Formats: sequence, structure tokens, C-alpha cells
Amino acid sequence: MIDIRDGSDLRTAYRVLHDMQGLTPLPEREEAVQGHIRQLKKDIRMFLRHQEQREPRRVICDRGIDGYVELVRLPGSFPSEEKAAAFFEGREAVRCPDSPGRCTGLAYTRWYRIVCRQGGMWAYHGVAYDV
Repeated sequence: MIDIRDGSDLRTAYRVLHDMQGLTPLPEREEAVQGHIRQLKKDIRMFLRHQEQREPRRVICDRGIDGYVELVRLPGSFPSEEKAAAFFEGREAVRCPDSPGRCTGLAYTRWYRIVCRQGGMWAYHGVAYDV
């Protein structure tokens, strides 16, 4: 269905859910529509549960409208920095959707650096705003 990674994706998922619940499906497609609704609700719950269990993060440098730098602890142990970077790209990196005029005001990952610190992997994460 929808890959929910951040607040913007969550809002989109709720809009799609609301639209799907408001439509009347074709008689032979009722079960399929109900299945999609169930899966979307499950995806929303999984995202919200993941948000509650997120590893601690600290903003270490706030640059106002230019963004901020945060320190993120990556969960578990990784055999190499490359594996940790792949995890970060998949789970923590924030992508700004392409839009024709740009200037969306959304946050996106500008840079990151994986470091081994205190026996675990951490990431310095530079976030900027699309303005």
C-alpha cells in the first residue's frame, strides 16, 4: 500500500483511508476494498507503534530556517558502517517529494554521517528545509 515514513506520509495515508471509506465500492469488489482498508489501518498502526519505540535523538545544532543537526542512536548492532548506513537510508533519512514549484517547506536529509560511539552506531543527521 503506502510506505509511511514520516508525518507527511501519515497525513496522506489518513486522507486515502478517509476517501476509501467514503466511496461506495462496486458490488463484486467490496471484499477487496475492505481488505485494502484493513491493510492501510494496519500500516498506520505499525507506523505509530514504531514512532513510540524510536531510539532517542537529540538536536545538537539548531540553525533556524536553515535546518538542524541531530544525533540519532541506531537500534541494534551492525557489523559494519555500510550496513548501518543502509539501515539509516531506509528508516531515518527524510526525502522531500518532488514538486513542480519546489519551496514546499518540508524537511529533508541534507547529509548524514555514521559513527561508532559508546559501543553502538550513531548517526549525525543534517536536516534542511525546502524553502
